[in-house]
Amino acid sequence: MTTPRILYIASSGIRDPLIVSQVIRYLKGLRKWIGACHLLTLERSSFAVGEEQQIREQLAERDICWSPLPSFSGKRSINLWREIYAGYRQAIALVRQHDLNIIHARSFIPGNIALRVARKTGAKFLYDMRGFWAEEKFAKGTIRWRWMQRQAQRMEDRIFHTADALVSLTDAGKQHLQNRGIQTPIEVIPCCTDTDLFAWDGRPKNGLKRMISVGSLGPGYLPSAVFGVYAAAQKLVPDVKLQLLTRTERSKVDAFARAAGCDPDGIQVTACSPEEVPGFLAQADVGLCMIEPSFAKTASSPTKLAEYFSCGLPAIGNCKDIGDMSEILLENRTGVDVAPLSDKGYSTAVANMLTLLEDESLSSRCCELAKKRFSLEYGVAAYARVYEQLHS
Repeated sequence: MTTPRILYIASSGIRDPLIVSQVIRYLKGLRKWIGACHLLTLERSSFAVGEEQQIREQLAERDICWSPLPSFSGKRSINLWREIYAGYRQAIALVRQHDLNIIHARSFIPGNIALRVARKTGAKFLYDMRGFWAEEKFAKGTIRWRWMQRQAQRMEDRIFHTADALVSLTDAGKQHLQNRGIQTPIEVIPCCTDTDLFAWDGRPKNGLKRMISVGSLGPGYLPSAVFGVYAAAQKLVPDVKLQLLTRTERSKVDAFARAAGCDPDGIQVTACSPEEVPGFLAQADVGLCMIEPSFAKTASSPTKLAEYFSCGLPAIGNCKDIGDMSEILLENRTGVDVAPLSDKGYSTAVANMLTLLEDESLSSRCCELAKKRFSLEYGVAAYARVYEQLHS
């Protein structure tokens, strides 16, 4: 019997931190279940001399054949169609040349490429939705006009109905699709992490000395809430520090801090590589996960949550309309909710976290949840099941 032969189409470039921490690690883990693995990435920046060949050789050592799709300059709405067309041409050539039988598309543009290639070649089509793309882009302002959002929504709905299988990051996202009458089989696989790389050292946390926030403070996130929570923490624990792992400029961080009424001197800002993140998490006591709520975020699974838990950190987050956050934080007692998003809500959340930190089993409970629900092994096994079902 033949084995699954995969074309994986990613929506961003090979150097993107999520491609490094998620896609490549998934594919490496899946190699024992599949006969061939080809990765097509949408590159929106150029490579240094020799860099492309170096990356290709590194991936070949993992038995991953990589093909970059160059970006286009010009108007974004036009580029979307150009990327779909160019991606279709490159993907259909790979499928035919290497006899690939499953196309795994991560997000909207790869989904539109895969839809057309699957229709032409007969390959199975797995759509790995990373959220409700049309609504999310409209909420962020990337899509500015409602008529454009409706057009994108129709394209997205076509994918939902015609794919052979769907992956949703959350149970809430799956439930929404089923309520809309989507009959395509749906597997829930949250954003997972390498629990060997992100690992708790076993030392108990001793109160609240350092908070940490990983990732962007830009569109889609709530810097006002991050600094609001920190300001509330400074009132209750004056010596508490805040570590930001972000590429946001220091001047913007200081402006956010002053607007929230907190002391910027206690804030450290670091732009680090993905490999350095576990070391910073090991020094922290609590992780912050503050996301701008919207309908689109019901399908959101923040990677940082998995990383926090794996390192034994509980989280402070805003749960309303953010995927399965309420169940993850509250039902598992691995964090606290910020509600409402106000000074009162921030103060209540910090007080609740101080109480939760008194639980000596908290860190081990966070780690157990990470291994059970957010580990790389869990995600790889789930994807392997989907591949096997599509290939049977």
